[in-house]
Amino acid sequence: MKKARSFLLAAGIMLAMAFTFSCSSDDSKSSGPDGSLDGTWQKSSNTLEIEGGRATITYSEVVEGAIDYGTSSGSFRMEKMNSGDIPKDNQPIATFNYELSDDKETLTISDATATGDDDLPGVLNGQWTKAID
Repeated sequence: MKKARSFLLAAGIMLAMAFTFSCSSDDSKSSGPDGSLDGTWQKSSNTLEIEGGRATITYSEVVEGAIDYGTSSGSFRMEKMNSGDIPKDNQPIATFNYELSDDKETLTISDATATGDDDLPGVLNGQWTKAID
């Protein structure tokens, strides 16, 4: 019984350590696997600027917020609209899927949905082209 208790205690500690390390973040890194979406993207008259974990989307409005993405999907939390802060409990959140072309010149966003903003999915969905700096 004593061995089982020791084993369970050790297993619990190891599990807690694994969870702690998997949840820790390094804010100095770009979001995404390698910051591959960083840059300025254009779709008709809309602009999407991504740098690290921040994004600005310019359409009929100018919205700013936090962006996070993995290898094929991501989310955007709208924190400001037209330079005015949006209260934290009312910040729209958009989720999306994306595909980056092999030459990294075309970003296709699809299946965007948003809570709290009806326009954002239509703005995000579609083919974005890397802007020339």
